[in-house]
Amino acid sequence: MHGHRNLKNERSLDSSNSLHSFHQNIRGLRRKSEELIISFEMENINTHILCLSEHHMEHHGLLRLISSGYTVGLSFSRKHLQSGGVCIFVRKDMNIKKIDISHNCREKDLEICAVELETEASKLIVLSVIEFLKEILSNSLKKLDDTLKYLYKPTAEFLLCGDINIDYFHENNWEKNIYLPY
Repeated sequence: MHGHRNLKNERSLDSSNSLHSFHQNIRGLRRKSEELIISFEMENINTHILCLSEHHMEHHGLLRLISSGYTVGLSFSRKHLQSGGVCIFVRKDMNIKKIDISHNCREKDLEICAVELETEASKLIVLSVIEFLKEILSNSLKKLDDTLKYLYKPTAEFLLCGDINIDYFHENNWEKNIYLPY
């Protein structure tokens, strides 16, 4: 696996623990799951949350993979088109709340899933996303904004992992028009 060192994030869940997260555009998980786990073990990476985009699998297939200490927190898999999909794996010793935001998903537009982690000190909402922006006022950007507003809680923090795919060759003046109020 390439580039995982610079994708590893650390944040404090409470005063005594750190949360380690990892995101990878895996481009097909079926043939790479063992390699991913082995690289974690060899590098001694103690990841709590693993967000993968473009897993290219159905949900029931994900349940059979990466059993080495992890469970599927939540996933989105395409039903009509090939490839794509996002998922969140969490360590089996972590308590999570699954958040159903499937109503905002649309294949090859916005593919997203979310889980909530809660400790005595904080709440963390983790999102795994693929977004395909074809134009600045795209429907997927509005859906992502609507999803974040829907999930917003004054006491929660967000960890957004994924791919925001922008077509820079489309005539749309991205440099002048893009503004995200976050």
